[in-house]
Amino acid sequence: MQSPSVERPSNDEAVTALNRVLSSEVFEAAGRAREFLAFIVQETLAGRGDRLKGYSIAVQVFERPSDFDAPPSVNERTSRFMTLSVGASSTSSG
Repeated sequence: MQSPSVERPSNDEAVTALNRVLSSEVFEAAGRAREFLAFIVQETLAGRGDRLKGYSIAVQVFERPSDFDAPPSVNERTSRFMTLSVGASSTSSG
């Protein structure tokens, strides 16, 4: 079964949506989750979405040293981010 074709928003539309989410009540005090979301959106818009890996996120967003061992904090924060983003989308859509 094929999924329906979805038109990708323009970069300006994506940045507008990002700013709307980041200014939402849910994300207002979210700290690193805000930085995480901004980073992944900006990297994706810059054409580097395929380079988003736990290591690069941990070093660039969560300020881990470049020689750190494993990224469990990235996985934990990604899970927290997903929880926040679901909350933000449900409060901003209604």
